[in-house]
Amino acid sequence: MSPSLLPRSCALAVVGAAGLCAACGGDAPITIVEVAARPAVADVTQLVVTLANDSSMQTETFAVAGRSFPLTFSVETPGRTGELALEIAARDGTGLTVGRGAAAIPIVDGQSDLAVMLEPDDFVVNTTYAGSQDLAFRLDGGGRQLSVATDGRFTIGWSDTCVTVGRCDVFGRRFDATGQPIDTAIAAGDGQFNLNQTDGDVGFEPSLAVDRIGNTVAAWSTGTDLYAVVIDPTGAHVTGTETVVATLTSPGTPGVTALPDGRYVVAWIENAPTAGQYLVKGRYLGANGQPINNPVTATNLAFTISTAVLVTDQAPAVLALGDAAALAVAWRRADTIVGRFFGAAGTPLGPEVTLASHPTETLGPPQLALLGRDVVLTYRRVTDGGDADDGQLILRRYTPAGAGIGAAVVVADDVESGPAALAISGDDVGLAWAACAGDSDGDGCGIRFRAYDGNLTPRGDALPVNSTIAGDQEDPSLGWLPDRSVAVTFSDTSASAPDRDGSAVRARVIYPLAP
Repeated sequence: MSPSLLPRSCALAVVGAAGLCAACGGDAPITIVEVAARPAVADVTQLVVTLANDSSMQTETFAVAGRSFPLTFSVETPGRTGELALEIAARDGTGLTVGRGAAAIPIVDGQSDLAVMLEPDDFVVNTTYAGSQDLAFRLDGGGRQLSVATDGRFTIGWSDTCVTVGRCDVFGRRFDATGQPIDTAIAAGDGQFNLNQTDGDVGFEPSLAVDRIGNTVAAWSTGTDLYAVVIDPTGAHVTGTETVVATLTSPGTPGVTALPDGRYVVAWIENAPTAGQYLVKGRYLGANGQPINNPVTATNLAFTISTAVLVTDQAPAVLALGDAAALAVAWRRADTIVGRFFGAAGTPLGPEVTLASHPTETLGPPQLALLGRDVVLTYRRVTDGGDADDGQLILRRYTPAGAGIGAAVVVADDVESGPAALAISGDDVGLAWAACAGDSDGDGCGIRFRAYDGNLTPRGDALPVNSTIAGDQEDPSLGWLPDRSVAVTFSDTSASAPDRDGSAVRARVIYPLAP
């Protein structure tokens, strides 16, 4: 590249937001670049700026040296025409890219102004790297591994392949509303911590929910038993050992929700007395995670939610409706999605009802979220030689009693077989899923996100989530943050730094509604 693209007398001089490179000026083309950053772009120590014009390219690296964004620099391009393109990578002290941005502007005489916004990159959540870490090892278990407190702190849960200590633990890590790790009492720092408190059986993917004061409940299956713990806002276990929610019934991955008064409800599918059949069960837990009486049987034991036996074993979804003990529970039965609804007293409004039916098609497990007082359902349908051969993601709204409202909405036509993730805050509806065909990221499966308003009208097209492209990114979970950004977590097989051993758990804060 000709040195005239970036004269050494004015080479990326970062002088803060208030000033510019004073040595540059005159009638020659000059571009004043202001670099801003989203709140989740943190701990930046270097900016790597790549400039391009026609066939010329030049890269400069310079220290941020503790300055705050926005930062300003200038670029002179005397004798050049066409377009000036910039790509900026923000790196932390370890050399990892934590944010990036790009922009372009026509080269004209005199001064031009160009704004570049740095969007955060995804990052590795787990802080131990031996073996594989996954949000969901079982195909139906994803979409429920992230919970967000009212102040924006969010917790991510996962499990591993038992390499580190010779047993399969269940882990968590907590972050602030900008995606920065925060200290917890269990970890005695900002790293990952064990959700399980004993050296028990193999632990599969945990399901998370958070109550009104910031306590997080985590529930998981070992394949034989079902356990739960509660973590308080400081990141400490509330009790000295796990609660045994179900035992010796081969429970699957549970769903969990927090009632307005601080109680929790866990729902799962387990073996029925007849071989090859299953039942949907539920159990109430108190604020400390211990079993308490439920309104259905007036005992502290598990109660049966389904009113007919199942021959399919997939994770159910459970949702508190915000009115005392009102609940919605949904699950798949063959080629239908069914649900059962409970009123404010916690007792059933009636038998299970059909929420969606797709004869002869293959359906995925449902996810539920609350929109006002209504229930929003999403699920995947797949055809064989039809209109949804690559997987179609469906979204629909229902009353608190299970009556459909309006028509179903098609979110996407390329949806991988694991569950999608659904989260709602106010009138902001967000979905994330893995796309592996035409909408993939170009190297295996990638994560997509799409926002809707309170009428289930799309707010633009689907957006890519993962900035790490190599390998597959699957099994997303998500939650809205107070500034209307979104935390998305997913499993990643890229073996990219810093976790180069097997799969990892990654996360990213995205800003889909920001200008």
